[in-house]
Amino acid sequence: KKTLSRLNNYHSKHKIKDQATYINEIKVPTIEKMLDSINWEYMSNGIASNFHGDLQFDNIIVSHNMGTNLPKFTLIDWRHNFGGSTEVGDVYYDLAKMYGGMTISYQGIKKGNFSFDMSGSSSYYNFSIENSLVEAREEYEEFLKRNKYDFGKIKILRSLIFLNMSPLHHSPFDKMLYFKGKLLLHRALKEQQKKGEVNICI
Repeated sequence: KKTLSRLNNYHSKHKIKDQATYINEIKVPTIEKMLDSINWEYMSNGIASNFHGDLQFDNIIVSHNMGTNLPKFTLIDWRHNFGGSTEVGDVYYDLAKMYGGMTISYQGIKKGNFSFDMSGSSSYYNFSIENSLVEAREEYEEFLKRNKYDFGKIKILRSLIFLNMSPLHHSPFDKMLYFKGKLLLHRALKEQQKKGEVNICI
């Protein structure tokens, strides 16, 4: 419901309709078609946990324990509820939120290190990302696999997070988020399709 509401906000903001498009020269179907292909029972079967709600690098302070000199991590800007619950969330959401922050460098975006262009039904985006963030993402992916988290689920959630974020930002970053999220959702569902976990041609 939240995703549909945010998408409606984005479409109204830019006076566009959901349609099949080419994104970085890859044909991508409508978001409606892709959302219909998601197994929502599978997606909602998460892991109950404490939650942060916006787990990304801007909300993590690294210091050192005075006694041991070991790194100390402090999380700030916690969300006050998770889907209305103040007691429990889904660890997969926070894992996906963190993964999103390793996919796009939000610091780089703030510096304007990205581009977006659109012509008809074709859109193109590009952004720079630091080598340190690429290495962190690779290490994070190994962590997820090593601990047997459902990587496919995290990829779908990451794309939904970008789509949900899109109407909340200014142009052209909002457009890049929208089409990046749409392309990532297409890729994630294609991977699930190969595993036989979705039954629609996307």
